[in-house]
Parts: sequence; C-alpha cells; structure tokens
Amino acid sequence: MAIEKRSLDQWRAAFRKYGGSARHLLANTECKVEDLIDAALCNYEDIRSLFPFGGHGAGDFENDTCYALTMINPRLDKNHRIDRACFQGGIISQYLAQKVFEFNEGALIDDRMTTDYRWLVSDKERRSATAHLFEGAGHRYMFKALSLPVRVRSLSSPNSQIALDLSHIERINIFDPQALGSYDRLDASHYYQPRPEIAAGIDSFVLEVDANGTPSTVVMFQFTVSTTQPSKVGVMSKLWVEHARARPMVKWKFVFVVPQEIEREFALQRWTSVGAQTVWDSRVEQYVLGVGADALWEAAR
Repeated sequence: MAIEKRSLDQWRAAFRKYGGSARHLLANTECKVEDLIDAALCNYEDIRSLFPFGGHGAGDFENDTCYALTMINPRLDKNHRIDRACFQGGIISQYLAQKVFEFNEGALIDDRMTTDYRWLVSDKERRSATAHLFEGAGHRYMFKALSLPVRVRSLSSPNSQIALDLSHIERINIFDPQALGSYDRLDASHYYQPRPEIAAGIDSFVLEVDANGTPSTVVMFQFTVSTTQPSKVGVMSKLWVEHARARPMVKWKFVFVVPQEIEREFALQRWTSVGAQTVWDSRVEQYVLGVGADALWEAAR
C-alpha cells in the first residue's frame, strides 16, 4: 500500500508528472521523490547521461541520473520490430525536463548541452528521445522570441509566410487546464503554459491583439521533434465556442514548433478526434516554425 493515498485521477497526474519515477511514490512521500530527483541532478555530468544509446548491456546504466531521470527502452529495428539487444533512453517527462533547466539557476545549461543536442537531433532515431528536452527549451525560446515579429510558414500554402506580432506578451502563466477561465477573462499579456502533470491537448497558447490592443484571435503552439504530429485542441474547445460568439469569422492559428532540421519536410497535420478534420480545418490555420540549435539553447540559458 502506498504511503500517501491518491485517487485514480491523482495517480494519472503523478505518472504524467514523474513518468516511470512515479512508482517511487508507492514507498516514499512526494517530498522524498523530489529529493531523489534533486540528488540525481547533483550527479549530472553531461547531457548524454540523460540519453543513453547503444547495445552494450546493463553496464551503461551505472550513473544514478539514468535511473531517476531517464526512461530506457529497447529500440526498434528497420522493420519497426523491437530489438532488445539495443536500447535508447530519454528524459522521462516534461516536468523532469523543466527540473533540468531550473536546477541550480540553470547551471546545467552549458555549451556541452548545445553540442550534444546537435548530436541527438541530427539522427532520426536519437531525435525522438529529445521530445521533452526540446519542449522545455522551446517554451523559453518562444517567450523570448515573441519580443520581435516571428515568421512562420503556412502548411496549407507551403510557399507563403506570415509574421506574428506578439510583442505584447509580458509574462509566463503556468495554468491548470482544468480550471481555465472564460475567453473574456484571459490576459492578452500572458504566455499560457499548462501545468505538465495535467493533459491539456496543446503545449501553450497566447492571444493575438488588433491595433487597439483588443484580443482578436488565439495562437496555439505545439512542440514536436517528429514530422508526424496529429493535431489536438483539448481544453481549447471550450474557448473556441466563446471566441466564435464574439468573432465568428476569425480563424485561430496553430503553430508547430520543430527543430530546424525537419522544418522543410514538415507538412499539414491531421486532427486526432473522430470527425474533427473538417470542423477544425475550418476553424484553424496550421503553421510551422523551425528553431535552430544555437537560438534554442541561447534562449534556454
């Protein structure tokens, strides 16, 4: 029996927050689990200890960082079959990626991380393991990048671009998606980022404003390291209904933020919900923004 009682929904939230490390909550308090994670971060040496790749057996897992922060799985071969002789690993969850960035005032974000990130993202198999790391750095990048116009490529008209002027954004708002207020109560100066332990359907959103500073539409951001990322709106569906009453003819914008290495091949994505394709295609325009390694990690510092 677990030391601290949790409902089924609370256990779901714990596994979204801690990934496989949530199993430690069976024998420890949440404070003790946080201590275990912090101890692993203290033993951190370089980014590759968080992303083990190879096929040399358990000897590669000596570093405590792997156990506390990294999920290690067998790799897939060229025929997409499990090859248990080889393994790959990555940071377990988005919450733990944020811990890496925030630990000791960002002391872990150094030149080695930029170099090793390039190594990881340059290969398709390794790139897939960087999803949480890319999103963690991506939020920091987007918040800083919004001080200037951001050029994004349209996915419905691949040869066209638009410039997003979101320079009115002033602060990050880490919000609870389950307690998201009504559209007319949102603050146009906020970069809305869902709490990582609660499924929101999107990674962040902001409000675009007109010449008078009045909110005019919603810009959603989805961070991905894959060329295939089915679109989902999640908690934003409720906001759409309220927004549509005020501005029925205005489309939202859905921006996929991806590594620069895959920007050219990134194409229009499908919606996940059954029957949602036609509905949300009429409501939202899709765009893509490629982010280079230097810009990403400069912003993450």
